[in-house]
Amino acid sequence: MTKTQRETLLELPDTEDEVVRHHSLTADDLAAFAQSRMPETRLGYALQLCCLRYPGRYLRRGEFLPGAMLDHIAEQVGADAEAISLFARRGATRYE
Repeated sequence: MTKTQRETLLELPDTEDEVVRHHSLTADDLAAFAQSRMPETRLGYALQLCCLRYPGRYLRRGEFLPGAMLDHIAEQVGADAEAISLFARRGATRYE
């Protein structure tokens, strides 16, 4: 596989149809995230889970998140999309 093919395979979804298809959370997912009090923590964990499921990787530090993806996931966990800027200010949070 070429570098370009690999990058294409691992791109985050950016259309509403792709986001809904790949990043809709289950009731079990939402119950697990509800244990986190802070909206930025719920959102950050949900984003990491969704990215692990599709396209099969972790978010990269400082990575651009497509608006459709961020908005869809934020709405599901009851957070404002802008709360992501507060997630993982402590480095270990992203991986705990």
